[in-house]
Amino acid sequence: FMEWFNAEESKEGIKTYFHKKTGLIFNEIDTDMSGFIDEGELGDVCVRLGQKFPAKKIKAIFKEMDANNDGKIQLDEFTAWMDKETDHTEFRKMLSSSLGLGGTSWLDKSQSGGSFLG
Repeated sequence: FMEWFNAEESKEGIKTYFHKKTGLIFNEIDTDMSGFIDEGELGDVCVRLGQKFPAKKIKAIFKEMDANNDGKIQLDEFTAWMDKETDHTEFRKMLSSSLGLGGTSWLDKSQSGGSFLG
């Protein structure tokens, strides 16, 4: 298994799979289909997933995602955020398990040896 897992073709396939799934999660959050996620949509997805985060936490998550600080999260920013090694807020873990990545073990990069989304 590890030989297959470490093969370049397998890494590309895994990367493609997670990029596709990340795009689907992004589209699930981007309810107005504007092509970006705003702070309101981020708060809405929390509610839809049964999380009652305080506004301060939602702002912190949004700020972490909004790499270029333009007040909106584009798909490339979201993908980069999903691929980060740290998840201080555990929001990424919640999204992954709730919106279609089929669990969260792929997020533990200390076990997997690095990034899948790269």
